Amino acid sequence: MFEGFTIIIEIEKVIQWLKKNAAWIDTSWLSEEKFKSRTEPVTIIANKSEIWHLAEGFYSELTEKSKSFRIIKVLELFEQISGHIGETKPVEYYSAAVTKATTEVYSYLSQNPTKKVTIDEMCNMFSISKTSLQCCFKSIYGTTPASYIRSERMKYAAQLIVSESHKSIGEIAAEIGYDNASKFSAAFRAVMNECPLEYRRRNTCSHCIDCNYSEKTE
Repeated sequence: MFEGFTIIIEIEKVIQWLKKNAAWIDTSWLSEEKFKSRTEPVTIIANKSEIWHLAEGFYSELTEKSKSFRIIKVLELFEQISGHIGETKPVEYYSAAVTKATTEVYSYLSQNPTKKVTIDEMCNMFSISKTSLQCCFKSIYGTTPASYIRSERMKYAAQLIVSESHKSIGEIAAEIGYDNASKFSAAFRAVMNECPLEYRRRNTCSHCIDCNYSEKTE
């Protein structure tokens, strides 16, 4: 999973290239004096799904192999920046100890998506106060620790739903720590925008005539 990336923009060259190759992209924000003269970086927190997907796309195998795909991703990047540039906020700064502990919590959660752990337990594990962790985590990653835990758990569940299609949704729910399949389905829908069964059918069963899952059997 990516941690983030820095973009250095040569404004005049970018404007000329975009006008020639992608005239539909708004370049007015690049021409604004307040942007051209700023000395501090513009920080965009990837707390929107479209930005996450875009950023992940830069690390895909297809991006490495295809120049055309890289160009498409760059164009998409500028379209997203132009749409969100007005939403950026000043970066909040935290002590080195708080930042280090927060990034360690993030790494731990990313590597252990199914492990049951509370915010208080993480604070004890990484020697950070609850307030500091929540504020710093939100500032760096654009979401709360609790929301990130749920998101990572559901993304991991999505992988299992596809890779372990022989298992019922209830079995997968139990595997990631949910005793109640209905609560799991609700949490999955909140993150993935569709229920587990729909996700499975869309990703594994579109050409399978033998697949006959139902909500009742799951």
